Amino acid sequence: MPNPLEIVSLQGLKMGRPSEVHIRLRLEDGRARQIEVGGGVVPVMDGTLTLPS
Repeated sequence: MPNPLEIVSLQGLKMGRPSEVHIRLRLEDGRARQIEVGGGVVPVMDGTLTLPS
């Protein structure tokens, strides 16, 4: 598995608002240690995600 793992998520097609979300995960010992999310957005919410240790 590549490290970092890179994923592109296509979403919003059924809503008529297609977009791409780019996700990059850096893994250590099989666990996500760094997560980056990017892409063009129109913010509708923001928050913080806390992963259990």
